Amino acid sequence: MDDSLKQRKGLKSSSHPDEHSFSIIDFITIVARQIKIIIITPIIFCVVIIIYVLFIADPIYTSSSKIMSSSANNGGVA
Repeated sequence: MDDSLKQRKGLKSSSHPDEHSFSIIDFITIVARQIKIIIITPIIFCVVIIIYVLFIADPIYTSSSKIMSSSANNGGVA
């Protein structure tokens, strides 16, 4: 295939091996473009969870106790 046909089909030319590598600059660029989605999605999720916990979910209370015997003291003084 010639290079112009590869470009039209969306295939990368194999003449430059660096075209297939992924650098940190590429990652930062992608994150910068998607920063709104990266920030807004967790905020919406947290708001939904807070509303659910405060207004919809029934509270569940758990209590525990431990009875300690006073006969374990050898001196007789508590």
